[in-house]
Amino acid sequence: MLSRSSLLRVGAILSLCAFLSTSCSDDDGPKGTRDRLASFRVPQEHDRFVVYNFEKGTIQGFVFASDAQGNVLTAREFHPNETLELIPDKPFDGGEVTLTEVYIERDSDTDQYVMRATSYTRLPRGTSWPAEGYGKSGVATPPAGKVDVILRDETQGEPATQYIFSSDVYWAYVWPGNPEFPITTPIALRVSPSILFVREQTPPIVDPHYKLYDNVVTGQTLEIDEKDLTGVMTGKDLSLPASTQSAQISLFGMLKANQFDQRVYLGDSRSENSATVTSYIPPEDKFVQFMSSTWLSGPDFRHQAINTHAAYDVELLDIGLSVAHKENNAVTLSTASDLTTISVGFEYKQGANDHWWFVYAEPGASRQVTLPELPALITDALEVGDLSSKFAAYTISGFSYEAAARYTDWIEQGAKRSHDNMELYRSPVNMKSLSLPLK
Repeated sequence: MLSRSSLLRVGAILSLCAFLSTSCSDDDGPKGTRDRLASFRVPQEHDRFVVYNFEKGTIQGFVFASDAQGNVLTAREFHPNETLELIPDKPFDGGEVTLTEVYIERDSDTDQYVMRATSYTRLPRGTSWPAEGYGKSGVATPPAGKVDVILRDETQGEPATQYIFSSDVYWAYVWPGNPEFPITTPIALRVSPSILFVREQTPPIVDPHYKLYDNVVTGQTLEIDEKDLTGVMTGKDLSLPASTQSAQISLFGMLKANQFDQRVYLGDSRSENSATVTSYIPPEDKFVQFMSSTWLSGPDFRHQAINTHAAYDVELLDIGLSVAHKENNAVTLSTASDLTTISVGFEYKQGANDHWWFVYAEPGASRQVTLPELPALITDALEVGDLSSKFAAYTISGFSYEAAARYTDWIEQGAKRSHDNMELYRSPVNMKSLSLPLK
């Protein structure tokens, strides 16, 4: 028979074993939860499900979630008009995830494929995220009606005369010398049915003529004589950034300050392989504000800007880029911290086909951007092995977006959007972007 002291020792040993057993079970067993990582919304009309690269083929869409190290948490195939709940395959305790949407386009005859992928890092767990390429961009106010325009052109388009009819919702280009030139051109009006803008230009553009018509109403037939276009736009030569090969400045005018839904298209100013571009602006006191959309490109950069209070904006965004390390599928870099977001582009050239993968991340110092591991669901469908390692970082884009000062703000807006991601940058808010190669 055991003594009292022996029984106490045995009890203590059993308690210690029970404690150790519990501790070992916690260390070796699953941790975290299987709570939802994200939901993924796909519209009925989804323009990414259109075959672009092959004469005929099919497209598959996939979405998967990863942790910060790129390890796959779960993956699903998706189709238009679906909302998917992404639940981790194993318990996961992280509060943020990376969400990646992938499109695989196949040639039905040769089985060649093209892959397009986009990753969004640091999404809050539980986010409801929309597919990127919506077929319809938001809800627009339907047209209030139309105005029929009849143009009297005695020159019959000689030399090649181009006319631009513009309202707040629509513009049309017509060439009277073309046999298909319509006698009557209908122009849609949406918010402000009281304005219609017409301009004339003869390439090469020299002092374009125009006239602004007030008090136009829906259902009206407006007759315009080419000789009535007595207003003359004034040109201003703009110096372009070094190495610019192509420039385009689209100009819009507003009759009321900040009424962007009533803006009127005033035309484009373009140049190719020139150090300057001539921007044409009407000296019309009825336009209280101008808005410009600018595209500049060269062999080593691509720039886009929307300026809601300027007729042009050709100053490049400074993204403060420095690259510390670059591998095939990863890059360590630093950028200016006041950017809204950065996007690193990865490319994999496979014969005649280019595969692209873009990763959105937070700007700042010592950022490591790495492609997530592709899930077996995708590699098995393609019958390939480690595909992620074949991609190489080749470009970086920096964005400054007025409506989202920080990356977290941009992500929050992205989660709420109901249309194409790029529509964020077409909105009437100031935005700049600059894309540079990662050499």
